[in-house]
Amino acid sequence: MLNMIPSMRRKINDLRRATSAAAGQLDKIERKKLQLPGSFFLGIHKILLAHNIKEAGKYRTALHELKIEGKTFNPSEPWLIQAEILNLIEFINNKRRWAPMYKKAFLKYVVNKPTKKIDRELTIKLFIAWYIHHKFVIIHPFTDGNGKMARLLMCLVLRFEHLSELTYPVMINSIINKNKDKYLDALNAADGGNYVAGVNYLFQILNKAYKATARNLRQ
Repeated sequence: MLNMIPSMRRKINDLRRATSAAAGQLDKIERKKLQLPGSFFLGIHKILLAHNIKEAGKYRTALHELKIEGKTFNPSEPWLIQAEILNLIEFINNKRRWAPMYKKAFLKYVVNKPTKKIDRELTIKLFIAWYIHHKFVIIHPFTDGNGKMARLLMCLVLRFEHLSELTYPVMINSIINKNKDKYLDALNAADGGNYVAGVNYLFQILNKAYKATARNLRQ
């Protein structure tokens, strides 16, 4: 850790600051029973990409073809980004839409459906976090930092469902980067409408984060 490359250290520190800023805003929103504002992602991205001020806090304006592990990925057209982001924020704000989406996009792929209330509630929370994360990745609103933003958003959704801590975005990024194939496989499955792999994957990486946190507390 002491020999960490300076650029990597800056990015991790930016992620920590963005996490803290986002959590502070969401605490205020929840406390005052407000709605997530349409500009929320822009403000957090500006902090997350403080090391790249040219791109920070700005939606991309050009077509952006990506190649990930040899697969070509075409995200949303630039002129659709703002509307699609506002639709995603509306979904996040309207929790009444969460359970119907869970039934529509998740349960039909599940063989052994959760029957206990506690298992069902946990599964819904994990599904919603992964679903929102996947939708953000598909939109890919920025030129840089989309993956970190998507995973930060996922962790924040989980935090307000009491399943994540402020330290998790950095920790989960590290866990994912150690074995990115499983992460990309889960995203590819979601591209085809199947979110089961993503929910299972999210459960696994959260379990690793819980264990790492417990070890740190014991030290």
